[in-house]
Amino acid sequence: MVKIIELDQVVADFERLIDQAAAGEAFVISRDGKMLVVVRPISGRIGFLAGEYNVPDDFDTMCQDEIERMFYGE
Repeated sequence: MVKIIELDQVVADFERLIDQAAAGEAFVISRDGKMLVVVRPISGRIGFLAGEYNVPDDFDTMCQDEIERMFYGE
């Protein structure tokens, strides 16, 4: 069963709770009895597709002219 912890207690025990979550113990943060957030450890799958795709150097400006035409007209 996942622990439900009130926000004021999370603030008081933040470092200890983060250490517990990192060790695999998830918990729910609540405020006034309303559940807000689930804190759980990262599964280790972040970056599992690294190197599988190439992002073009101009990714942030790709199709910029076309997009501006759609927003502002010809």
